[in-house]
Amino acid sequence: MKFPVSIPFLVGWLFCLAGFPVTTAGAAAPECTVCGTAIRGRYLTANGKDYCSERCLARTRPLCSVCKRRCGPEYLTSGDRAFCSRHCLEKTLPVCRICGSKLTGTYRKLLTPDGELLYCNECAALPRCFACRLPGRGTSLPDGRRLCADCGRAPVTDRGEAGKIFEQTRTLVSRLLGDAPSCRLQFFLADRPLLQRRLAESGRKWSDEELGLYHFEQNSRILYRNDRPVEERVLNRRCAVYVLDYLPRERFIESCAHEIAHDWMQHHAGARYPEEIREGFAEYVAALADRASGRPEMVRRMESNPDPIYGGGYRKVAAYAQRYGLNGLLNTLRQGKPLR
Repeated sequence: MKFPVSIPFLVGWLFCLAGFPVTTAGAAAPECTVCGTAIRGRYLTANGKDYCSERCLARTRPLCSVCKRRCGPEYLTSGDRAFCSRHCLEKTLPVCRICGSKLTGTYRKLLTPDGELLYCNECAALPRCFACRLPGRGTSLPDGRRLCADCGRAPVTDRGEAGKIFEQTRTLVSRLLGDAPSCRLQFFLADRPLLQRRLAESGRKWSDEELGLYHFEQNSRILYRNDRPVEERVLNRRCAVYVLDYLPRERFIESCAHEIAHDWMQHHAGARYPEEIREGFAEYVAALADRASGRPEMVRRMESNPDPIYGGGYRKVAAYAQRYGLNGLLNTLRQGKPLR
């Protein structure tokens, strides 16, 4: 059987179809960039280099970052990584934290104390959970709050259970601060309407960030002698803590510790300090309770909180305690001295 064209011509024609320049070696035969042999007849060129065959040219292509196979003439790159196919490339794509779909095109990033969390645009638009402040699928509570599936696994909803947890937390805080409770501190498990009312009575505005409230009120009478005040006699005093229901147990304990710290400040330092220090101290005590309860990872939220009152106050109080120790911090607050 005879071929109408020569075998070298047919090979060269196939290389042309593949899109590689085909050249015929002249008198001065070039060397193959890969195998180093002198090239005779037709050969390939790519990026200014010469190759004796498609096999040698293929050896210059990168290995796929996923399957580790040699990539073909057409492959994909991302940064310094190569992929033999879109199938391999998609294996490296991040996934949405909620629905698990591959994230291509535009998507949302949320910075949290646990790192960067990724969401597709649809899941990022879901309602935010009142407890963790992250988008998610879950349930709507009777007072309008949203509770995501993660936070809704074991929320604190029973008043009896909540009261026990509160007393345990109060004992823990008293042990950490070295002071016995100085008043009868009432505890209330609250929904949002109740907490809103108590905030309004305290002259504070409602915020979706609010998880609890410390309420203090006191009635007293001034005693005079010769028209001069000589004594203030307390007639009655009420100290109460309100914490939202449906919080996850860990966040519930943290919120209780925060409000109990406000009670300590009220009875040992009064109201002489600005809000930054009051809230910063409450956050610092909550962080102590987190660590003492084996949950140091929860402290990251306070350390990275950009809020100037809660986050900034925490960092200022924590820095002072690191420098002078917890006892140094408590003594300074008792004396009403500034934290410098």
